[in-house]
Amino acid sequence: MTSLTDVNFSSTLPHLANLIVDSFDESTLTSGTFLRDGFGRLSFYSVRHIKASEKKAFNKLALQKLGLHVSPHGALQDADSPGFEAIKQSEKFSLKLTVQDKEASVCFVDRRFFGRDWLHPPVAPAAGAPPILVFNSIKGGVGRSTALFVLSIALSRAGKNVLLVDLDLEAPGLGALLFDGSAPTFGVLDYLVESALGGVSDDDLPMFISSSTLIDREIGQGRVDLMPAVGALTIQNPKMMMAKLSRALVEVPGDTGRPTTLIQQINEMIIRASSTSHYDVVLVDARAGLSEITASPIIGLGATNLFFATDHPHSYEGYRYLLSHLSMLPVDASSDWRSRVHFVHAKAKASMEARELFNDKLYDVVSDTFYEEDEGDDVFNYSYDDKTAPHSPFRIFFSSEFIDADPVENASLLESDVYNAAFGSFIDAAFRVLGFNQEVEDAAASF
Repeated sequence: MTSLTDVNFSSTLPHLANLIVDSFDESTLTSGTFLRDGFGRLSFYSVRHIKASEKKAFNKLALQKLGLHVSPHGALQDADSPGFEAIKQSEKFSLKLTVQDKEASVCFVDRRFFGRDWLHPPVAPAAGAPPILVFNSIKGGVGRSTALFVLSIALSRAGKNVLLVDLDLEAPGLGALLFDGSAPTFGVLDYLVESALGGVSDDDLPMFISSSTLIDREIGQGRVDLMPAVGALTIQNPKMMMAKLSRALVEVPGDTGRPTTLIQQINEMIIRASSTSHYDVVLVDARAGLSEITASPIIGLGATNLFFATDHPHSYEGYRYLLSHLSMLPVDASSDWRSRVHFVHAKAKASMEARELFNDKLYDVVSDTFYEEDEGDDVFNYSYDDKTAPHSPFRIFFSSEFIDADPVENASLLESDVYNAAFGSFIDAAFRVLGFNQEVEDAAASF
């Protein structure tokens, strides 16, 4: 057995790449494709035909050097090998490796038992659908759900009809912020479970959405509706929660015989929900962290993503992992999903020194992991001072009034002069991203 200090999950790929160049040449490496299977074992598919004797010798060497970290079917495969055509047609990543002290770009296919939605190509915004704003965070407790609720109130006051969707299935909270004991019969959890049991009809869909009981239509011209994570049936029968949750985050049989992924189910659900009424915008509360269900709102909805962060090491470390992965996903030149990413500095201190320190740390993370290193007009890269850049954060200031905020118990939190002190800058930035600023200014000028 090889020692983990010499060979491990992270080191196997560069080790195997160097063996390929040593045994053949660089063109063999850069024209072929690496495959990592569900257990993490590697193999390499060469586009050129390789003599059986050469293949046998290489596979023996790779097994000696890399042990069980390479495929039991052989580390080296070629155009005559089973599965070659499937590999050619698979979605691929481009990775940069250091091989023999030089940088080389290689193609990579990643097979997974779990987390497959993170490999899905980012979805473009749906034509004719309302814009979607997704609230993401690495950790809970950063005020993400509270910010979503406050923004929905501000949008309502601006005359916008808003649909909120709570995808934080393991820690649902939006329902408590918006309903005073009047949740809809069903929620997102039920929709996903029923998808495998015959689906949800158009006639049943209204039972998944309710209007907030806290929005005074005399104050707010727009409506705020919610599709909660859990509905009244689950609230009344809490023993069913875990049973439903264990069945919600799975692929289900599709009409074509191929499974319908979680990312496809959630995309369909939100498109259908947003078509039940006239909505100007959809706000989605995503699950914190890097779980499977988090992939759906980030890359599966064609949404604008707000990444909430505080000035804490876990925020920077978590986003370093997330952005490093996202940087490998394909980009459609006609709709670059990366331009729809924005960071939010949550619970920000008022001092300029604290804000600049956060800006510096965030820029280091984003520039190291998300921006392209090359220069040029078509390169995704921004200078430190560019206010339109993903790393230029929206700001929400710390406010003790919004610690454990409960508008059901404290209606004053719904007053604009209360929430604007902490959230005013953030609300302005969100309106600008959604393209609503000019409409609001025009409406105000007409009174």
